[in-house]
Amino acid sequence: MARVQSLSLALAVLGAVLISGSAPSRAQAAKAVLDIDACPGLAGQPSTRRDLISEYISIPSLAHPAGTPAVLDRVQFVRIRERSADPHKVDAVLLQAIPNGGGGISEMGTQVVETAARAHKNFELWIIERRERNLEDLTGMREAFSRGDPDAALHYYYGDHWTGANGKFNGTFGGPGAKFVPLTQNDVPFLADWDASVMFGDVESIMDLVPQRKTHLFAYSAAPGGGFLSQLAGVKLHDGKRGYQELAGLIPIEGQLSYASVGTGEPAQADIEKYIAAVQAIRSGKTPRFLDNDYTTAISPGPNVQVTNSLVTLFALFRPNAESMFAIAPGAVGGAPADAFTAKLRLTNRARLGFAISSDPIPGSFTTIWINSWFGGRIGRLDYTPVAGSAACAVAGPFGLQAPCVPPVAQIDPAKVYGWLDGGGGPGTHASALEGWTIFKGRFDGSAVRGEFNPTRLATIAESVGRPATRTNLTPLTIDFPTGRRTIDASFGYFFAWYASNRYHSIDIPFLNTYRKILIDRPDLDIHLDFDKTHVDIPVLAYTVHAGSTNPFGGADYTAVEQGGLAIETPLAKRLSPMNPAASLRLYNNLDVHTAENARGALVAQGKLAPGDVGAHAISTTIVPWILARAAKTPIDLSGLPQTHVSCSRN
Repeated sequence: MARVQSLSLALAVLGAVLISGSAPSRAQAAKAVLDIDACPGLAGQPSTRRDLISEYISIPSLAHPAGTPAVLDRVQFVRIRERSADPHKVDAVLLQAIPNGGGGISEMGTQVVETAARAHKNFELWIIERRERNLEDLTGMREAFSRGDPDAALHYYYGDHWTGANGKFNGTFGGPGAKFVPLTQNDVPFLADWDASVMFGDVESIMDLVPQRKTHLFAYSAAPGGGFLSQLAGVKLHDGKRGYQELAGLIPIEGQLSYASVGTGEPAQADIEKYIAAVQAIRSGKTPRFLDNDYTTAISPGPNVQVTNSLVTLFALFRPNAESMFAIAPGAVGGAPADAFTAKLRLTNRARLGFAISSDPIPGSFTTIWINSWFGGRIGRLDYTPVAGSAACAVAGPFGLQAPCVPPVAQIDPAKVYGWLDGGGGPGTHASALEGWTIFKGRFDGSAVRGEFNPTRLATIAESVGRPATRTNLTPLTIDFPTGRRTIDASFGYFFAWYASNRYHSIDIPFLNTYRKILIDRPDLDIHLDFDKTHVDIPVLAYTVHAGSTNPFGGADYTAVEQGGLAIETPLAKRLSPMNPAASLRLYNNLDVHTAENARGALVAQGKLAPGDVGAHAISTTIVPWILARAAKTPIDLSGLPQTHVSCSRN
């Protein structure tokens, strides 16, 4: 089983939340200035958003997989809307999916709602929360934030001891003294049947809440979202139509919607039998039911590592300048010499977070973790200066990579704890000649370097994901597992996915992405897949940080914006909503797409900035007119949806 099939930026983003304050009375909450905790707002840029509200909504699903406990046989999503907006008049709904099991509110998504409001349009953002999220006991995370003390989470999940003899983190998940009891693979046999048919049954259940969805519902997705969107376009819905016939448009961001995800042809019988055998292996327990690989890097699946990732962020927020106990795991681009170097670095908690998710934490040093060389944000650099008199290089760049070299361990001052220098949102005083260079196609590439500061702050990344208020109306669930009864409180709303379904991620996604048409109807095995991506015809707006965008569906309405600029705009697309030709994602890596600021976005409409300039988010400033040109002019009525925080509304 490939380790990284389901690995994506959604699992990599180290989400965090702001410290919760005391809750005011209902009367106080109704005032013009609303409390962001009692009336859930959103974190990010700016640091608190009081004009937006988040509501966690849980509804029955059309899908009913075998063996699933009744309390888990539901689908849920987070609804982001303006507090003062009229739910009777909604211009468009954006359905967001991060299909690898992660979930959370991105800075970019909230910016889209705000940008639409500036144009006097009412957009809502609906973020799908996969079923697995309700298996996560986040009590320890909530306690840590409520106290402002990350040790509360350490005690809850790891017990009385969490460091080794060297003082570095070495906790045992659910160890002696821990209140938390991890789920085992044998606790969740039903996960073996949380497959693609369940995923899209859940998605269709949410789609059913939108009246006139063909003219008002747009689907967008990130990272592996090209595959998700192509699957959604081709899936057969319960009313007999294909997904693309029930949507107004698809918007893939940073992950390409490409021929690789749409696939070709149909599976042969041998391919089907191989797929069935893989499914049966998960059902029997021969293959794990949820992803729990033994990675120790800062980016990896599995409950233990995801909790550790969360703790890295907690310490960065609450003890930013203290020395981090979380070692940098091996896996650097520079190989063993670079790993030897990073193993000796002493970092502050804030620098440890930055190092984990930056595409180039020490510019030009090849100390980046492999996956971050294409994924990470250009968020700044380590406050690092080599010890005077030390050698410049240990070895040249590995694998023929050009430009600088791997630094020797002798450059490190063993008495120094290195901090972090932000690369975004400021005057660029910490700019390096190599800042922004990334490893691309076997070489060190500086084509995106512009002498400007980066569009993303480390603080924005930490603040923009996982606000605890996002699920404040979720109640704890009591479930009888083979290893005992547990009450699981998943109301904290953190980003990471602990128990991602191996069936969907490792078996179904690669299978569905390989073929353009799949029909398997085996009632005897309870396997039902019906996907046909052959005749998809739907508007597509692609934003990608990679070159070479294509429209595998071949439709007449297609627009693609890349790092290099506006790459493709078909005649129909240009006639409906001409894209600003200056739009580009030149300053963005994958992480920046979700977290870059938009503080100067209003200047784009005035013609004073181009979409993608610093402070003007390339997507947030261009997506609204594209959607409005394809949505019906008459708003839809969503007043029938549950409003879980009615007392917080201003209207």
